[in-house]
Amino acid sequence: KYSLLRIMKTDYLNMLASLVLPAQILDYFLISGVEQTSEEIHIHLDEKMHPELSMTYILNPKVLWNL
Repeated sequence: KYSLLRIMKTDYLNMLASLVLPAQILDYFLISGVEQTSEEIHIHLDEKMHPELSMTYILNPKVLWNL
């Protein structure tokens, strides 16, 4: 039961985060976590890697190679 309540709370916080953040942010970032304290809600984001960029370019510290 505790696990189910925790999942429901996590789903609720993720839904709240998606409502609070501008839609354009979610085009480029995924919500990776949401934590709640007594006074704040912390939203953690991970940047999305677009497939066209990941398949076309290889990053090198000194050079950007276009394949």
